[in-house]
Amino acid sequence: MDAEKAVLDAAAYADKYSLWKPISGNPADFADKAKVPVINGNVGITGKGELTNYINIYRTKTGFIHGCPGNP
Repeated sequence: MDAEKAVLDAAAYADKYSLWKPISGNPADFADKAKVPVINGNVGITGKGELTNYINIYRTKTGFIHGCPGNP
């Protein structure tokens, strides 16, 4: 799996389906986040050591994207 492509594809999916939510109630805070399901297999292991098929996507105010495996 190409991790960079998976993160960018997940961000595009979050854009298309309006999944972005502010990290806190204050829109001036650091960034937005989105939880994106992956239907064609697991994408990684959570901090608890469990396989997951979700990618957590984070977007900074300046538009940079970061992704990591997430919990359902």
